[in-house]
Amino acid sequence: MTATPDCMSDTPSPLAPAGGRAAIIAEVGLNHGGDADLAWEMIESAWEHGADLVKLQSFAPGGLLHPSLPYAASMEGMMLSLRQHEALFERARRQGITLITTPFDAPTLDLCARFRIAAVKVASMDLDNTAHLRAVARTGLPVILSCGMGDHADIGKALATLRESGATDVTLLHCISDYPARLEDMQLAEIPRLAARFGVPVGLSDHSLGLEASRMALALGARVIERHFTTDPALMERIPDADHDISITPAQLRELRLAAERTALALGGAERVLAPQESAGRTTSRRGLYARTRLAAGHILRAEDVTALRPVAALPASALDAVLGRPCPCDLDPLAPIPASMLPSHEEVITDDKGGAA
Repeated sequence: MTATPDCMSDTPSPLAPAGGRAAIIAEVGLNHGGDADLAWEMIESAWEHGADLVKLQSFAPGGLLHPSLPYAASMEGMMLSLRQHEALFERARRQGITLITTPFDAPTLDLCARFRIAAVKVASMDLDNTAHLRAVARTGLPVILSCGMGDHADIGKALATLRESGATDVTLLHCISDYPARLEDMQLAEIPRLAARFGVPVGLSDHSLGLEASRMALALGARVIERHFTTDPALMERIPDADHDISITPAQLRELRLAAERTALALGGAERVLAPQESAGRTTSRRGLYARTRLAAGHILRAEDVTALRPVAALPASALDAVLGRPCPCDLDPLAPIPASMLPSHEEVITDDKGGAA
């Protein structure tokens, strides 16, 4: 299958928001219960409350579940038709909402390719579904791959399958496939491990309750946070087989978006950059070299002749080894700064304009 971009044009990935913060995916999933109007209400609410992407789950009758499963009829009763999907994607496009889905079968994957959605989500259940992975990769769309129930060997094999079939933009989501997942089972240290091992962006598909695990994942450098979303947890009474019980609310979604923004501010960039007050502190807060006692011109400087005190005057404390054994160029009173002229050469110790030593 190849992509046919007859509806949506390709746009920059919402999985990499400006400012370096993590992207937030609000998963409506099947929480709409098959009601297209409720689905749109949830999509619109998620977008208004800070989601970067809003996600559905999509499959046609017979495309996911064996009829012998006790919940098959209930889940298939919550499906939206392909025509309803098309209407939602068209409406989202008109209103500038980034709507994506997890397609579980060929017809819904074809829909993703036709609409050129921002990313295709592969659920944890399909981590080892080679045929589906190949079909997803052939769309040419960015891929979000959940890793629940998988070890590193499974993940590596899935990544290789995607890449061999043409996928070039893959994001992994660490996931614990339990509903709800307990905090002590979250294994959030897997987020930086996956990033280091596979060299791709890594996020969290979070099925725990509340925002605690999501906040921790942000601090660990998660690039994406995916959460189930509902406009009203009480909908669980009307739609009991959906995911309202583990979903976050609009208020929690807004809180999560703010946490992502503030965490990005606190984490900073890829390199250590001195804050302005720190640069000033290199002179005012670090120690400089001073004469401990009166020293005559020509005196050979010894360690016991020198003390290191705040602030830096002429030489930083790091220059001590360079001046020991050198003659004093002039008489020095007690607590007088050791002069920079005692340095043997600028090549050996170079002080910067902020009082540090290079």
